[in-house]
Amino acid sequence: MKTIIPLCIFTLLSTLPLTFAETICVAHRGNNAEFLENSSAAIISAAEMDAPGIEFDVQHTKDGVPIIMHDKTLKRTTLDNGTCPRSKEIKSLTFTEIKRNCLLKDNAPIPSLDETLNYLTTSSSHPYIELKDHPNVNTIEILKKHYLEKPEDLVIISFKSSYLSWVNNKRKDYPFLKQVTLIWVNKKSKNSIASYLNGIDVKKLKKRHFKALKKKALIVGVWTKNSEKSINYYKDLGVDFITTNHIRRCLTL
Repeated sequence: MKTIIPLCIFTLLSTLPLTFAETICVAHRGNNAEFLENSSAAIISAAEMDAPGIEFDVQHTKDGVPIIMHDKTLKRTTLDNGTCPRSKEIKSLTFTEIKRNCLLKDNAPIPSLDETLNYLTTSSSHPYIELKDHPNVNTIEILKKHYLEKPEDLVIISFKSSYLSWVNNKRKDYPFLKQVTLIWVNKKSKNSIASYLNGIDVKKLKKRHFKALKKKALIVGVWTKNSEKSINYYKDLGVDFITTNHIRRCLTL
């Protein structure tokens, strides 16, 4: 009996959502200080630096394929090559149309979520997937494909609590999602958040608000801190993670 109890405790802890022993750095849209944001190059660079977390944005095509892109259209980060429908909303374009006609400004293809996670599962970096539009069952199936055996490594974030709520509701059909960390992104800290959420990611955070959130055993992050002064301030405060455009600086500090 004495040997069984510690084993049970270990098993339970190994299936809990992501936990933090110290403040970690999360690369905002990959290493976007040196490479194009949300590109494969930016994500790979951050992973090669052993960034503990890599944040990237997901939009869905007309046929429901999740791709790595921040904006609703392709205009800002793709080449004007005469064939890419850059001004059209992504949700009105099929994945095939985008792959066939569009390149990022670094001359590389626009990565899909499937391709990105296929790479990240071979690294030590945790993906912080920001849902920019409503996910679908295909999104969940891709997460299951890559993280079924280690769902605690996966973090899903969004400004839209309704998107996170949808993922939470899918936990009935996809039990692995119960170990996926769900974090609500906000400009300011909130006094209360939904019980199914594991934490909150805010732009500004005062010490008293931080203490109140930690009393509720919530994961607390801040975005997007780039200066040495601000990174050190929030590190000393003890936040769980800092999202930054300068991942090298954050890792060094």
